[in-house]
Amino acid sequence: MTIDTSTVKTRSMKDLTNPFWIKLKGLMFLGLGIVSSLLLILEAPTIRVAGLLALAIWCFCRFYYFAFYVIQHYVDPAYRFSGLWSFVCYWWWGKRRKKIYAGRFRSSIFRLHIREVASKLPP
Repeated sequence: MTIDTSTVKTRSMKDLTNPFWIKLKGLMFLGLGIVSSLLLILEAPTIRVAGLLALAIWCFCRFYYFAFYVIQHYVDPAYRFSGLWSFVCYWWWGKRRKKIYAGRFRSSIFRLHIREVASKLPP
C-alpha cells in the first residue's frame, strides 16, 4: 500500500518574533515551574525532597547552558542549534558530522580570522 503524498499539505511552524509573546512564553514557563515545584514539595514536604528538587533544577539548567552556549562558543562555533532535539542529533551524529563538515568548519574559521585581521588594518 502506498500513500500519495502529493495531496498532503504540511504546515510549518513560524518562529516566535513578537517580543510580547516571547516574554509571555518565558513567564508561563517560570509560572509552571514554580507551581509544579510547589506541588511536588507539598506532596512530600521534606528537606530531602526540596534539596533534591533544587539540585535537579540546577543540573538541568547547567545542561541547557552546556548544550547551547558551551558547544556553540567553545566546541563547534560553526554549528547552530535550533532546540534540544537538534542538540541530540548533533551529539548522536557528531563524529560523522565532523568528518562531513570538517572542510566547511576549517574554511569558516579561516574566514573569521581573515575578517578579524582585515578589521584591524588601517583604511
